[in-house]
Amino acid sequence: GRQEERQALILRLLERKVGQLPEATRYTVLDLTPEQLLTLSEALLEFDTLSDLTAWLGQQEAGA
Repeated sequence: GRQEERQALILRLLERKVGQLPEATRYTVLDLTPEQLLTLSEALLEFDTLSDLTAWLGQQEAGA
């Protein structure tokens, strides 16, 4: 329910911000924890390109 809605909203916001997401990137976002999704929802406001998102996701994996 709520988790899926949050994921869908964040994916829509990301695509508006940085353009079409590669399928692998979409799956990576879908695998984030609720806490990571919340952090991403704030961080994406600073993204300008897909590489900004990719770098953020890489930091999340490194910190996991």
